[in-house]
Amino acid sequence: MVQISQTSDQKVLESSSTLPQAPASVPASSKHLKDIDRVRLKLRPALLYVVSTAQFFDIVNGASVSVAILPIAQDLKFSVTEVLWILNAYTITFAGLLLLSGRLGDLFGHRRMFMFGLFWFAIWALVVSFSTSPIMFILSRALQGMGAASTIPTAMALIATNYPVGPERTKAFSIFGAFGGLGAVTGILLAGGLIASIGWQWIFRISAIAAFILLAISFLVIPLTPPKTEKPKVDFLGAITATLGVTGIVYYISTGVEYGWGSAKTIPIFSFSTSVLLAFVSMAKFQGIIYYANMVFQEVYQWTPIKTALGFLVHSLLAIVVFGIL
Repeated sequence: MVQISQTSDQKVLESSSTLPQAPASVPASSKHLKDIDRVRLKLRPALLYVVSTAQFFDIVNGASVSVAILPIAQDLKFSVTEVLWILNAYTITFAGLLLLSGRLGDLFGHRRMFMFGLFWFAIWALVVSFSTSPIMFILSRALQGMGAASTIPTAMALIATNYPVGPERTKAFSIFGAFGGLGAVTGILLAGGLIASIGWQWIFRISAIAAFILLAISFLVIPLTPPKTEKPKVDFLGAITATLGVTGIVYYISTGVEYGWGSAKTIPIFSFSTSVLLAFVSMAKFQGIIYYANMVFQEVYQWTPIKTALGFLVHSLLAIVVFGIL
């Protein structure tokens, strides 16, 4: 009986070994990544023209208002001192928030921040077009500039992410830059034509309509990126100092022509801004020192994490003593 059972077991094993083997399948994850890359490759031209057109309208909104200052001031009854803010409200927030917007794009996703910027830009462009007072116009323009600031750095990041290093990326950034120059010229011509025909309000209404259209297209042509696993970290102190410093410098440049570069109204702003920027640079350098010192202590000197922490503790205590004396 034992021999019969052993013989039957051998036959079963032999028969199972002769069964046809299923071909090895490609892992689902790698196939999914290939599909994503294929779709991203097809959508790259559309993505480039969406982000470039967004920058085009950002610049149009800055250039066109320089031609429309007088009609806007007359319609909304701006005072002499308020006229300066027709142009500067947008310029200051636009330029001042570029650094912060780029960092937020790194943390929360360039696609998300770009689309948020388009939406914010469109909403406040509409509000600007229906302004009934100088304060409403100035505040709306400042908020519109925040949306424009959100689109520029994230647009550049989207190009860098979707185009490989080399001639393709260089060409993409050249097209992106050309749209900016085209926006400056078009803004002036567009403002002149619209003011002479249907009114300055349509400068902003056309921009709002275009931004909403670009937002809808963005949902289709800007590929989703995988969510980040690490928790976003924001250097709030660095972000505040950089934003205040850049905004203050832009304000000084914008108002210096009107009030004078050395007047009592502009010099304090300039002094504060440069001090804040120097503080930002100092903090950034210190963070670099901390990082590289940590690497040297643990990789070169083979210190343990506890010993490294104690080394930094001594540094902190000495700093407290020095600042206490000062």
